[in-house]
Amino acid sequence: MRLGKTLWISFCTVGMCFSFFTTRVNAPIIEHEAFNSHPKLSFSVISDIHLREGKSNSGTTYHDRIADHRLLSALTDIYDINPHQDALVIDGDCTTTGSQSDYARVRDILNKIPHPTNTLFAIGNHEFSSALYKQNGVFSPRTFPNGVTEQACIELFNSTFAE
Repeated sequence: MRLGKTLWISFCTVGMCFSFFTTRVNAPIIEHEAFNSHPKLSFSVISDIHLREGKSNSGTTYHDRIADHRLLSALTDIYDINPHQDALVIDGDCTTTGSQSDYARVRDILNKIPHPTNTLFAIGNHEFSSALYKQNGVFSPRTFPNGVTEQACIELFNSTFAE
């Protein structure tokens, strides 16, 4: 226990020292036509939105309104900054449990708010979490994989986001 406290204090001390030695660097201004033209491609990347709809870990009805609000706010901000972006990348963990109801919630929100037509999705570890749940939606890591295969998780992801 003493070692942990010692390490924490050391890290905090190092962090404070670095903050005292930061300085501002005046970089030269580069004049080049590439910096003054419009970008060739613009896109935003978000990740770990963790939407959840359906059942809680105990099997009761559940809807994560906070995650919904965060995604809606992020998409609104992205649109307000640049409504003409070429793409949006959602980089993994679109869902919390990898269930069909979670995926439906992602699609529902994306259908409600403006975002680039070219939206790209990457699969994350939470998209495989459905193997931790029984068919009735109850969280059950002891009975993993609960009849769910890795291939089934990939197919559900692909069928949800395939255009």
